[in-house]
Amino acid sequence: MSFKSVIGYGVLAQKEATYATASAFNTTTHAVQVSEIPTLAVKYVNDGARPNSPSTAGAQPFVSPTGRFAEINLVMEARGSGSAYTSTATTPPDVHALLQACGFSASYNAGAWTYQPEAVGSDDSSVAVKLFAREEQYTAVGGIGTFTLASDGASPAVYTFDVSALMSGSIIDANVATINYNTTVPPKTENIALTLGSFGTAIVRGFTLTLGREINPRININQTDAHAGFASGRRDMTFATTIETPASSSFDIYEIQRNGTQFATSFTIGSVTGNKLTISLPTCQIIGISNGEDGAVSTSELTIKPSSLNGANDITITYN
Repeated sequence: MSFKSVIGYGVLAQKEATYATASAFNTTTHAVQVSEIPTLAVKYVNDGARPNSPSTAGAQPFVSPTGRFAEINLVMEARGSGSAYTSTATTPPDVHALLQACGFSASYNAGAWTYQPEAVGSDDSSVAVKLFAREEQYTAVGGIGTFTLASDGASPAVYTFDVSALMSGSIIDANVATINYNTTVPPKTENIALTLGSFGTAIVRGFTLTLGREINPRININQTDAHAGFASGRRDMTFATTIETPASSSFDIYEIQRNGTQFATSFTIGSVTGNKLTISLPTCQIIGISNGEDGAVSTSELTIKPSSLNGANDITITYN
């Protein structure tokens, strides 16, 4: 009995030099090791539906759909390249192209790759993706996206990238390509040195950083297929963390929210050079508190809102 298997899958992703134009994919430099079967949902701006028939209660035949695009979901462990970043020629982390497609510039300096939001008015960076799953091959171009980074325990933290892109060509039957992945073992989410202002001794259950970037389709009925790709909008970033409820003398979460107090937030995953990343949120405020319990222990989920002052970056991601 023959069937399409979901056992094997793989992803290649490259930053585009020209929007919605892919170069040849490289099975080493473009390798992205996902930790779950990747998904690509083909959708249409207009599904081709027509009004019901005037002479019956039934439908009329659809016209062919237009504006074909893809919604791609990629889940991957947070890790570095596994070796020191000694120059721009050193292999960057495998989220390199995807972070740029999420609106971040990438710069190298003194042994570190730094990702910060692109300036307003900059052209969106985009990514082309070749995806193998279900014994099928999908190619999408002009992808821009958003992401979350989360951990609910001491296991490796996980990125989830949601990318909107234009489909390129047909979906074809294909086996997974031979992809040469980075074999670096991701760091566990432990001893992350989470600091909330001057408070650095929280007992932390987990966290979720949500970029919340708005993705807007660009409909164009002046071209074949009526879809010109995607453009980014504003971002509505939040950082949620669950901690054991601290004493008010250590970190008075209620008064900090009540007073709109601003503070910096940062944490680091990993400790080995070439396999660690730091998230820095320079200006934050608590905008929500949800109290709970873990057995006999009181916990508080803090919703923290990063913001930007005087044009400064509201987030910096550093791999070193």
